[in-house]
Amino acid sequence: MRAFVAINLSAELRSRVAEVQERLRASRAGVKWVDPESVHFTLRFLGEIEPAEGEALAAALRPVATATSPFDFCLGGVGVFPNAGSPRVVWIGVTRGEDELTGLAERVRAVTTELGLGADDKPFRSHLTLGRVRPGERGADLMPRVEAEAQTEVGAMRAAVVSLMESTLTPRGPIYRPVWELPLGEDERERKDEG
Repeated sequence: MRAFVAINLSAELRSRVAEVQERLRASRAGVKWVDPESVHFTLRFLGEIEPAEGEALAAALRPVATATSPFDFCLGGVGVFPNAGSPRVVWIGVTRGEDELTGLAERVRAVTTELGLGADDKPFRSHLTLGRVRPGERGADLMPRVEAEAQTEVGAMRAAVVSLMESTLTPRGPIYRPVWELPLGEDERERKDEG
């Protein structure tokens, strides 16, 4: 299965991200927008792994999740990579909780590296991808809209769960399905006992 470790957004925050995307879409620029239901923080992209490797990863990440307290983060500010003159990716940044997200991503990377998993060597950047500018598009119509959203406060949520997500590629875009979830800051068995 094609997989990655992620923090998924709450329904409320996904809805607010969709509102930002809708305002940006008014530019009519050639952008392939990410489905708001699929927006997430990728802590570590793994590529193709076997189900048994996914289970081994769950066991290895459980102590990391237990030792990591849940934390709040805020989304805000729209920008582009690599720059305004040649935008390729439109994103929303993190205005609070960036250190916690980055620290968790680094701990996940350490575990996956030890297990020999992970096809992504790029450092973690705390942002959510909203869309990708299509090849050949200059993005000139897009940039005034991006600049108007540069200070937008999108919303906040508490990161309380880390998930292994399976990604199935389709002509209409990827479909994501959680394989397992690990709660942050508590042992999974204790959580089940409370329920």
